[in-house]
Amino acid sequence: MPSSPTLVRMKRHLPHIIVSIIALTLAACGGSAESETRSQPYFVATSADWRGTTEAMCVRETQPDRYASVTPLAPISERGACGARQPFDMAATFNGGIALSPSATMRCSMVNATDEWLNGIVQNAAREHFRERVTSVRVAASYACRPRNNQRGAKLSEHGYANALDISAFTFENGETVTVTEGWNGSRKERRFLRAVHEGACEIFSTVIGPDGDAAHRTHFHVDLARHGRAGTYKYCR
Repeated sequence: MPSSPTLVRMKRHLPHIIVSIIALTLAACGGSAESETRSQPYFVATSADWRGTTEAMCVRETQPDRYASVTPLAPISERGACGARQPFDMAATFNGGIALSPSATMRCSMVNATDEWLNGIVQNAAREHFRERVTSVRVAASYACRPRNNQRGAKLSEHGYANALDISAFTFENGETVTVTEGWNGSRKERRFLRAVHEGACEIFSTVIGPDGDAAHRTHFHVDLARHGRAGTYKYCR
C-alpha cells in the first residue's frame, strides 16, 4: 500500500522531531552543568562596618598621599560590595626605594602594611641572603572585583575590597630577579630569601598564602588584611 503524503512528510522530518524532543526533555530536567553555572551568583559579598571605619581612620591618621609614590584615587564602587571609599595608587614604597610594577590599587591600611613589609622584611632578607637591595617587585594583582581564586559562586575576594596584594617576583639592584614560581624550590639562597619574606609577611598581614598554601598560589604570595574570627585577632599564614 503506498504511503500517504502526510506519512511521507512525517518520516522525512522524524530525525529533527526526535532531536527536538530530547532537547526539551533535557531542559525540563535542569539542563546542562553550564546552565547551572549561569544560575550561580558571580560571588557572595557582605558589607562590614569595620572596613569603612578602619579606612577612614587610616586616611585621617597616616595620610599616605603625602608621599610622591602614592596617589589618591576617586572612590571605587562596583557591583555588590566591591570597591573602596578612598583607594590609592601605590607606585613605590614611601621612600621610593622599591617600585611596584605595575602600580597597585589598594586601601590606605594595605598601602601602609605593604610599605612596612617591603622596606623592612623584604629589604632585610635581600641584604642577608643576596647582599643586594631589592629595587622592584612584580605585582600580579591588587584591586579586582572577583570571587576568591576566581571560583564562581565563592565569597568575594579581599582583592574586591582593595584589601589585598599579590607579588610574583623580586628584582635586585644587580638586575637579578627571583620569581616565586621558580625560586620557592630553587637555589639555597632563593629558598631562604623567599621563606624569610613569606614568614615576615605573617607578622604584618592577617592573611598570607604562598606556594605551599594551595594550588592557586603556586606562583605568587598573596597578602591581605582581612579580619579572621570574631575578635579579628586570628591570622591565616600558609
